[in-house]
Amino acid sequence: MAAEDFMADLKEVMDAKRIVEQEDKVVLHEKGWKQRYYQSKFGVDIEKDPNFPRTVVQHFMEGISWTLLYYYRGCPSWIWFYPHHYAPFASDFVGLNELSISFPQGTKPFKPFEQLMACLPPLSRHALPVAYQDLMTNPKSPIIDFYPKDFAVDMNGKKMSWMGIALLPFIDEKRLLEEVKPLEKALTDQEKKQNSLGDDLCFFSVADRHSQLAELLSSATGPFSLEASDRTQTPTGEYLNDQLFGTASPWPPAPRLRATLSAPVKHSALDDVEGNLCLCVKYEIPPFVEHVPQLIKGVDLPTPELTELDNIVEGRKLLDGPP
Repeated sequence: MAAEDFMADLKEVMDAKRIVEQEDKVVLHEKGWKQRYYQSKFGVDIEKDPNFPRTVVQHFMEGISWTLLYYYRGCPSWIWFYPHHYAPFASDFVGLNELSISFPQGTKPFKPFEQLMACLPPLSRHALPVAYQDLMTNPKSPIIDFYPKDFAVDMNGKKMSWMGIALLPFIDEKRLLEEVKPLEKALTDQEKKQNSLGDDLCFFSVADRHSQLAELLSSATGPFSLEASDRTQTPTGEYLNDQLFGTASPWPPAPRLRATLSAPVKHSALDDVEGNLCLCVKYEIPPFVEHVPQLIKGVDLPTPELTELDNIVEGRKLLDGPP
């Protein structure tokens, strides 16, 4: 019990150290809460700029639209981002049908090192080539303002420091690329390869339910339509492929099935893999098809009914009542 008591006391002390005392500058339950919110969180006086909440709503709805498009049609724009640390109020979401939402077209994603420069803190600069690291630490770096040593953390009503909002500056893509592009010529051949956008790859194990498909792909000499194998039955009555679509092609750098895979780095902890059982192929997604999320025509929906599961209240508790 002594050990348990010690750990409980230690947890209490550590939690107390992590609790941050804060002043509620918004006070949502008092008159003027909306004005105080936008002044405190955005630094904007909405009495002088009454259209500002509408601007934030525009950006927020762009974010929702971007997310839906990303999952249903693919990335609508690689350079769009939500330019605020906070969201608008639900009461500001009016006249949404009047919003005009569009995204810049013809954009490209960051290269791997550019992406790391945009999201890593200076303490993680060792993950980048040496030529890039100076931009994150040199006081004379043209983009040193992207990597502040000190920054505010808004607790935003939370108690623990790790739950706060880090008020870091947003990355200016144009300025970042202007500084990192010239550094590419200093990269080694290996680093240039790491910094390139490669093929999409798909991995199959001969030990899973796609084993027969993997065996078939291992002998392919050119593009192989996965749709062509869809619904094809094996001698045991199972389907060769019932979930995969698109096109698979041989990927020359990949080791062949049952061949020896040499460790990419010579180290005592890394042994060669004898009898490789994983097939790697180049993968291309199928052409985009317009998708309408709706129930299939003629679907027979079950009659709604309450069951015992609807009576479960475990874990729920009213403000001043029993769970």
